[in-house]
Amino acid sequence: MSDSSISRRESSRKRKAAQCSLGSGVDKPIPAASAANKQTMTAVFIERAGGPNALVPQEVACPEPKLNAYEVLIRVAYIGVNRLDLEQRLEGLKGTDGKRFCPGLECSGVIEAVGEKVRHKVGDSVCAFLDSGGYTEKIVLPSWRVLCTPPDMDLRNAACLPEAAYTGWSALSRANLGQGKTILMQIHESCGDVAVFAIQMAKYLRAKVFAAADSLKKQEFYKTLGADKCFNYRNADFVSLVQRQARETGGIDVVLDSWAINLRKNLKILCNGGLLLYVDVHGFSLEVLQIDSLMSKNANIQVLCRSDKSIDSIQELKASVWPAICAGHVKPFIYECYPLSQAAKAHKAMERKYFFQRMLSALGPWTSKLERHVYTGMVEKCVTGKILLRVDSIEEVKRHS
Repeated sequence: MSDSSISRRESSRKRKAAQCSLGSGVDKPIPAASAANKQTMTAVFIERAGGPNALVPQEVACPEPKLNAYEVLIRVAYIGVNRLDLEQRLEGLKGTDGKRFCPGLECSGVIEAVGEKVRHKVGDSVCAFLDSGGYTEKIVLPSWRVLCTPPDMDLRNAACLPEAAYTGWSALSRANLGQGKTILMQIHESCGDVAVFAIQMAKYLRAKVFAAADSLKKQEFYKTLGADKCFNYRNADFVSLVQRQARETGGIDVVLDSWAINLRKNLKILCNGGLLLYVDVHGFSLEVLQIDSLMSKNANIQVLCRSDKSIDSIQELKASVWPAICAGHVKPFIYECYPLSQAAKAHKAMERKYFFQRMLSALGPWTSKLERHVYTGMVEKCVTGKILLRVDSIEEVKRHS
């Protein structure tokens, strides 16, 4: 797979998110507030390219929606913050019409209104799979993007499910895991929330799970999730250590990763007929594939795009994954929660900064022009669970539910 094809895929994904946010097909935009309509709500927009301060909460109009037959209106309770949100903010993503962009790929809340052909009912507690537009108090979207929350799970935990479960299952469903299979998860900052889901789901499928992280604290955390063996991927002997431990299980059948620079190591670790899965491709550009190495092991490489959602895939997720969640085999983990109006603070807590910024911060403030050279768009290493935003009117949401 060439660097240009990956670049085209990333550009397509971002265009799709922008289109969906600003009214060309999926999640309806929120109109600006006017004197004629005084009922308002808070929404957070990306005002420019830059650091967390580029996120600006604003009061916007909250009119009564005119739903089509298959749409629902959700009063949002919690919003999941994802790595893609950081990237979109750094780039100053705008809609196709050049106007401001509201990020947010997942949320939970209570249904306030439904179209005439929607099976959900007013008052249902739900979580939603979005392309954008989640940083707000209300949102209109197609009903196929909504699933009822698992029984006995509150809205706070339910907001952690959509992105991690969807991406994790998209990978694991290709892996054909089961008893006797072993998967190695190279857990980097870009897919940490996915790993929380994937480790638990792989154990539910009775597979052996090896997890690689960069600190003892993270390794201990992944053991609590069910990982059988944990390794430090920065160890010089990482490959040989994994190979030695994997001999007991017959080798590593699947490797789940997100950093292309690990390609050669992963091919060495992978057993004959194994599968290498990339959840997007981050960091360095994908190296030139060693076709001879692939052929010698009869190996297969697949790259997953996190934004491709469809009716069929969400229904498959409901049938295959929701039972495991309902039975308590897969649980979300929350790292921190911030009010929606403090979305910038949430991004600051979540985002890794370049090293020299840590020195500059002690000397004084820097201008907004330097922000692109300060923030990385990647998740801070200490973040081991989900960061959430909660709407300021959460008590109203609770009363409705």
